[in-house]
Amino acid sequence: MLAQRIADTTETCGDCGFTGTLLGSAWRTSVGRHARRDTTVYRLRCPDCGERTAVELTL
Repeated sequence: MLAQRIADTTETCGDCGFTGTLLGSAWRTSVGRHARRDTTVYRLRCPDCGERTAVELTL
């Protein structure tokens, strides 16, 4: 069910209002590990304005 949780997670750009899911949308996404072993960090860059944000998901 983790895959479904990731697929259902959406983020909205604070600058321009673009909204999309972490996966399968136009967000430019990179994935990294947090210092806490059970946390994954999704670093997002807005495709419309270039604003950067991050989403942390605990597994």
